[in-house]
Amino acid sequence: MNITLNIGLKVSKNYLPSGVQEMHLQYEYIKEYLKKVLGTPIYIGLTQSATEKTVVVQYSSVEYVVQKLFWLAHEFKQDCIAYSVQDGGRCLGGALVGNYAHEWNHGIFNEAYFIKHTF
Repeated sequence: MNITLNIGLKVSKNYLPSGVQEMHLQYEYIKEYLKKVLGTPIYIGLTQSATEKTVVVQYSSVEYVVQKLFWLAHEFKQDCIAYSVQDGGRCLGGALVGNYAHEWNHGIFNEAYFIKHTF
């Protein structure tokens, strides 16, 4: 089984300093930070979602990664991180994890909006 994460580069308005309209994380920063915290991924890349540039990253250690997601969402100043678990290329389910996940579709994972990585 694999786990794929979608991490937006736009800093959430919930974490912006007073008076700041918009901030973005850098792809290389996310890439290096994830490698340090979670290890080398199976895949990592940058794509454009409907709303922002998004890091798509995939790992094989599902249980280990899931335990770190709430903390990572806070570290990356995201409302939430979307994840999906796959087995043999088939989505088994997913979730939105973070302090403000409820602000996105009431916190309900919607596979239609999830950016998948396909080999």
